Amino acid sequence: MAALRILAAGVFGACAGAVAGFFLALAGGEWLFGWHDTIGPELRVAFFGALIGAALMAIWQPSRNARRHARSAADRSKT
Repeated sequence: MAALRILAAGVFGACAGAVAGFFLALAGGEWLFGWHDTIGPELRVAFFGALIGAALMAIWQPSRNARRHARSAADRSKT
């Protein structure tokens, strides 16, 4: 079950990262257009950075929430 949650979080993170990466690539393209002749490498860094960052954040977030819920459940059992 834990592997399924990690897989689902990774898929969600990849989808959210693709959207965020596309937005950053569009915004970066407009912003960097006047500064460089070739902006391809910067756009790839913006896109893949957002994609990988969102996927890692989506995978890390459920584990952080699980620890918080476990801690609050332990606090409830003490009272």
